[in-house]
Amino acid sequence: MVLLGFIVAFIISVFFTLTVLAQNLEEETVCLSEALYFEARSESFIAQLAVGNVIYNRVKSSKFPNTFCEVVHQANKTRQGKLIKHKCQFSYYCDGKEEKIYNKESYKTVTSVSHLIIEGVSIESLRDALYYHAVYVTPYWVKDKMYLGNLGLHKFYK
Repeated sequence: MVLLGFIVAFIISVFFTLTVLAQNLEEETVCLSEALYFEARSESFIAQLAVGNVIYNRVKSSKFPNTFCEVVHQANKTRQGKLIKHKCQFSYYCDGKEEKIYNKESYKTVTSVSHLIIEGVSIESLRDALYYHAVYVTPYWVKDKMYLGNLGLHKFYK
C-alpha cells in the first residue's frame, strides 16, 4: 500500500512538472512571437529567423535575462514603476502604442518561426549576434559593436 501511494505521488509530481514546463514553453513562445510580430512581421522567413536568433542569443548570454519574456520586455529605464517611452531593449515594447495583433496570418507565421528558434534553429553567421537595428536608423551604440551584416531590413552586431 505504501508503494502504491509512492507511485501515485510520483506520477502526480511528474504530471505537474510536465504541465508547468508546457505552460512555461507556451508563455515563452508567446513572448518571442510577440517580438517577432512587432519587430519583423513584414520580413521574409530568413529575416524573421535572424531577429529571433538575436533574442535567442540574448537568452543564452549572461549579459541579458534568461527567458524570452524577460529579454523582450526588458526596459532600460522606468519611472515610478512605469516604462519610459523609447527606453526599452525592443522599440515596440515602449513606443507608447498598444501591442495589438491585427494580422492573424502574420502572427501564425511568426509563431511557427518562434517554435523553430526555441528548438535551436539558427543562422550560422549570426550565432554571436546580440544586437540589431532597422537599416533606416543609426543608434548611438553601433560604434561599440562589431557589424555582422544585413538581413532584410535589419543590421546585426555582436
